[in-house]
Amino acid sequence: RDETIKYIFQLIDICSYLEGKQLIFGSPKNRTLHGNNYEKCKVQAANDFYEISEYSQKKNIYFCIEPLGPEDTDFISSVNEGGELVTRVNHPNFKLHLDTKAIFSTRENPEKITKRYKDIIQHVHVGDLKLAEPGKINKSHDKIGLALRKINYAKYISIEMKKNDNDVEGSIVRSINYVKKNYLDI
Repeated sequence: RDETIKYIFQLIDICSYLEGKQLIFGSPKNRTLHGNNYEKCKVQAANDFYEISEYSQKKNIYFCIEPLGPEDTDFISSVNEGGELVTRVNHPNFKLHLDTKAIFSTRENPEKITKRYKDIIQHVHVGDLKLAEPGKINKSHDKIGLALRKINYAKYISIEMKKNDNDVEGSIVRSINYVKKNYLDI
C-alpha cells in the first residue's frame, strides 16, 4: 500500500508539472479483493484515497475514482459504489469519474445517478462495452448525454475506445461527431 501511494504521489507530481488538472484511478487489477472482506477494503480505500487527496490538493489536482463494471473488477464495480466512496472520503479533491461503459455494464439509470452525484462528477469517459467506438454496441448514449445536460454538467468529457486499425482516422472523426451529437448541447 505504501509503495502504491508513493507511486501515485509521483503521478500527481508529473500531472502538476504538466499543468494537468486531474488524474483518474481506474486500475482494475489494483482493485481486486483477493478474497478480502469488502467492508474492510472500503475502509482501507477511504483512508488511502483521503491521504492521496490531501496530497492532490497541495498540487491543485483532482484525483478521481473510476467505477468499472463487474466484468473488470470486484471492487467499486458500479457508479453508485464509486459515488458512495467519494462521499465517504469527503475530500474536495477526491471526485467521481463517470464511465459510460460501466453504466452500460451495470445498467444503472443515467438520470438517477447523475442527479444523485452531480456535485462530485469531475470527468466523463464516453465509450461502449468492449471499448468499441461509441455507438457501435451501445445505442443509449443520448440518454446519458441528456442526463448530464439536465444537471448542467460542463466539465471534462473524453472518448475511450480501442484503436480501429482498419480505419484510425475515420473512427476518431465518427466518435467525435457522435459525442458532439449525444453529449454536447450545440
